[in-house]
Amino acid sequence: MPFSRETSQLRLIGVLNPSLAYTFCLLGLVQTPAGISALLWAAEPILIIGFVWLLFCERATWTLLILVAVMAIVRLQRAAATLL
Repeated sequence: MPFSRETSQLRLIGVLNPSLAYTFCLLGLVQTPAGISALLWAAEPILIIGFVWLLFCERATWTLLILVAVMAIVRLQRAAATLL
């Protein structure tokens, strides 16, 4: 892959997302109850769409919003099942 400004930004995102995001998430779990943690993990796709809209002015289609809502509901149900 050629080096350019765009590919450099993509590489930076690729390094920061798994390393920093999950490091801070796991550090936060120390002080967060399991139920709140499950809700945050389930809401992650919705939060991502919101941040993309705010930061990059990207518009989400109705299809994407419906798919994300269904995925969030499934994740919430699975998280609730594991807590019981």
